[in-house]
Amino acid sequence: MSVFFDFQILPSFPKPSPVLIEKIANYRQGKFLYFQKSWYSTVGWHTHPITGVEFDKELHWSKIRDITAQGDIKYIWEKSRFTFIYDFIRYQQFSGELIAGEVFALMENWIKENPVNTGPNWICSQEISIRVVNWIFALYYFRTSSELSDQRLQLILQSIHDQMTHVWKNRHFARQLVRNNHILTESLALYMTGILLPFLPDSIKWIETGKITFDNEIDRQIFNDGTYLQFSMNYHRMVIQLISWYWQLSKINNQVVAEHVKEKAVKSILFLRQCMNCHTGELPNYGHNDGTLLFPLTDCDYNDFRPTLVALAAIAGMPEMIECGPWDEETVWITGKLPERKNDPGPCMIGNLSSFPDSGYYIIRDQRTITFVRCGAYQHRPAQADNLHVDLWVDGENIMQDSGSYSYNTDAQVLRYYMGTAAHNSLMLNGYDQMEKGPRFLWYNWIKNASGICFQENEYAVFEGKFEGFRQIGTGINHARRVVKQVDRIEWKITDQISNAPVNSCFQLIWHPMSGFFDKFSLEVFSIDGELLKPAFEVTGFSRYYGYQELKTSLKYSSQSPGFISIIREKEKCV
Repeated sequence: MSVFFDFQILPSFPKPSPVLIEKIANYRQGKFLYFQKSWYSTVGWHTHPITGVEFDKELHWSKIRDITAQGDIKYIWEKSRFTFIYDFIRYQQFSGELIAGEVFALMENWIKENPVNTGPNWICSQEISIRVVNWIFALYYFRTSSELSDQRLQLILQSIHDQMTHVWKNRHFARQLVRNNHILTESLALYMTGILLPFLPDSIKWIETGKITFDNEIDRQIFNDGTYLQFSMNYHRMVIQLISWYWQLSKINNQVVAEHVKEKAVKSILFLRQCMNCHTGELPNYGHNDGTLLFPLTDCDYNDFRPTLVALAAIAGMPEMIECGPWDEETVWITGKLPERKNDPGPCMIGNLSSFPDSGYYIIRDQRTITFVRCGAYQHRPAQADNLHVDLWVDGENIMQDSGSYSYNTDAQVLRYYMGTAAHNSLMLNGYDQMEKGPRFLWYNWIKNASGICFQENEYAVFEGKFEGFRQIGTGINHARRVVKQVDRIEWKITDQISNAPVNSCFQLIWHPMSGFFDKFSLEVFSIDGELLKPAFEVTGFSRYYGYQELKTSLKYSSQSPGFISIIREKEKCV
């Protein structure tokens, strides 16, 4: 008999939070939460909530384009992921109100309105996999409900089989062409469906193929230092959640978890914790961020990584270094108990200087600050032209920020901004990005030569790095950056130099300070020749949640001299 997470041993929860109560009220009014941020009233499963355009639900999935003027198709897929199921389940667990009928009614309606292999919700096997995993969670949680009639159960099981058959038949696309988190999600869904629904046809081959593929892809996609090949904190968090479910399900169903999966999971935890702001659980807003939070099992904000990291650490048997809090709820759902902690967990950081050379991440931490730098070559497809980006944090505030992603399907100018160097705290040459932009997610002239190092120099922590780029302009052009941080003092000196640039080039240094930055901090920028420079103030976009952007003021410093010196300090407080 296969077993899922043991809902019978869940401890008693207090009453539902106001946040959860409000969510359930919205769902009952036909409103749904998109990308963990924005509520929209929606009808059916094929209408874009912003444009109001209905995608063609009669066409075979292979004839529907995922990039279209009708609007970003991720808004169609988002509701059909059924991540809202966890809010309903948590609400019943907290309140005792029986609501299985509402959940099953939504599942039945989806099946009715999305015939097999027809319409936009059959395009992406990863989206199908997410939906199936969430449906299985609901089936197991509500398995004793009187609302789960034999007829309803057979309808849902048949749909799950149809959906996973689609994933099985089309798995080579993700395996051979995409080769990133898509294949991990799909292989987990195959494995999980086979394990938990062993009576379905094809379950044995799903288990075997899913497990082999997942093990192999974890080994390939997570580097030996615990970093992730997609250069994205959000996608890395997604992989951590997939590993958590895979490991725990394997453990309770007496399946062996490969040692390399365990080792890379632990290394991933150590890397992400080192980047994490302990005050809020946030990480740098670095890399592609498509709004994915597969299994939202707490009230914590989407940007809080603590639920995911604490849960996997508990499964791995690691002593917890993060203090207790509402983020522990995810661990309880998956393991049936609270995470074990040391008597004194202490800070969640691990050391003051950390280098992760496989991906090119460098972190300097002290009591109040985090300095995050990315400097690395690409062996896998780059997402953004952001080498030597610097993220700065003070007392939990992200004072120098990465602008984020916003949307994968927007106009060319906005897309280029968010993916390009201009959206990062780095340097442009003659208005060019570090690499040459291609169509959609593609970049040409990948950065292949890059190096960095962190070291202590008396009372200073130092990062030094450089890369060769801008090959659309010329060869042998190098950008070098030196970041000097005085330990336990809020002050940075950041020196940038460009070598081998074309004659009469113009150099642009870009900073993205947080709103209110100049209330607490100062920024002075000099040319490499010592001239104090004045910035051009530009209104640019900032996005912490997919599909949602705010306007902010960014600073651009221009010079004919091939370098800059930036000094960032905390202002002295008046007594």
